Amino acid sequence: MFQSRSFLSLCVLVCLLAALLFTACPDDSNGGGSTGLNIDLIGTWLDTNEYGTDGYAVGTNRVTYVSDWFAFAGRIRHVENFTNTAGVIIIEYDSEYRQPGVGNFIGIYFRNLNPGVSVQMGVAWAEEGAEEPTLDAAMAAFTLGNEGRYISFYGTYLWSTD
Repeated sequence: MFQSRSFLSLCVLVCLLAALLFTACPDDSNGGGSTGLNIDLIGTWLDTNEYGTDGYAVGTNRVTYVSDWFAFAGRIRHVENFTNTAGVIIIEYDSEYRQPGVGNFIGIYFRNLNPGVSVQMGVAWAEEGAEEPTLDAAMAAFTLGNEGRYISFYGTYLWSTD
């Protein structure tokens, strides 16, 4: 009897692990890039200060940003990890956040990731517009070497359990 329970438990564990593997994989059916998303980034990150509240919701294949002034969301198309605690997430805007004449891809830089505590994040910005028209152009633009061109300020976001 003990052996059959152990075997049954092992089968259930294998099935759960297989399900987790297949549901956690990004959907590349639309030509998506490699996603090496650090799982410690997955969650809700909030910053509340004298200017208001803003935050990022990072999922396995999506990022949503909401502030008191504007919002955007999109599908993760590529992640470049510079270190274990820093990198850039490139998203393709959802259709409702796209603007005519502006590229559909943007980089979200992060650094100083302290899992379950805090992370510094910033959206690429340039006076002439930081959005890129293609994933390849975005991957060439949003690099560690170009971080200073696109990021002048990082917000500090705290892990939220809400």
